[in-house]
Amino acid sequence: MDLEKYKSIILLVSLVAGLAVLYKIIIPGYPDRMRMGIPSSANTQLPDTAKKLYGQIYARLGIDLEIIECSPVNCGTLADKGILDGEVARDADYNKIYTNLVRIDESLASINVTAYTADESINIQNPEDLKNATNPVAYIPGHKKTHTLLASMLPRDRLIKVTDWKEGLDKVVADKAVIYIGLEPSISQALKSDTYRDKKIRKLFILNRVPLYSFIHKKHAIIKDDLESVIRKAKNTDRVRQLLATFNLNSDS
Repeated sequence: MDLEKYKSIILLVSLVAGLAVLYKIIIPGYPDRMRMGIPSSANTQLPDTAKKLYGQIYARLGIDLEIIECSPVNCGTLADKGILDGEVARDADYNKIYTNLVRIDESLASINVTAYTADESINIQNPEDLKNATNPVAYIPGHKKTHTLLASMLPRDRLIKVTDWKEGLDKVVADKAVIYIGLEPSISQALKSDTYRDKKIRKLFILNRVPLYSFIHKKHAIIKDDLESVIRKAKNTDRVRQLLATFNLNSDS
C-alpha cells in the first residue's frame, strides 16, 4: 500500500470516529455542562481530587464538569430532584434511597474504611480481633456499611457514634474512645496537620473497602454507556493511578 493511500485511509477512519463523537455530543439530551455534588468535609483535598479525577473524564465526552460541595443529605436530595445533575462518588446502593439517580456501573476507585488508635498498648491487626476486644470504638453511623458491619461484631454499649472524623479523632486523643474507624483519605490528611501530627495516632487495620460509583439523574441517562466506557479506559492510565495514590484512594482496575 503506497503512502498516500495509507494516509487517506487513516484520515477517513479519523473522520468517522470524530463524527461519531460529535454525534453523541449534539444529539438531543446530551449535556454540554453538568453540576455534580460531593459531600462537604473538613478534608480540603476532596473537591480538588474530584475535579482532577472526574473533570478529565467528563471532558472526553465534551461535558464541562462543575463540582458542588453540599451536606451529605442535601447532596442526595438535590441530585434526586435534578437540581444537581448527580453525585460523583457514592457507594453501590445509593440509588436505593434516591430512586431518580442512575448508577454508572464502572467504579473509578474504592476507599478504605480504616481503624486508628493513639493507645500504644492496642495491637489489633484485623477486623476479627475486634470482636474479642473490650475497648470502645467510635465511628460515623451515617456510613451505612460500616454501621452494619460494626453492629454485627460489637455490642451497642461499645460503639460510640460521632458526627465527623474530627470528633472521632478528638475522642481517641482524649481517651474517650480507644479506636476510631473512618474513611482513610480524610484521616490521612488530618494526621499531617498541626492539630494531630504529634498525637501518635496510628493505623491499625482496614475494616472494609468501599467501591465508589458516580450517580447521574435519570434525565441524563443517555450518557451512561459512554461514561462507563470512558471511566473504564481512564482508570488504567498512569495519570489516574497516580492521582488515586496521592489522595489515598485505591485503583480498582
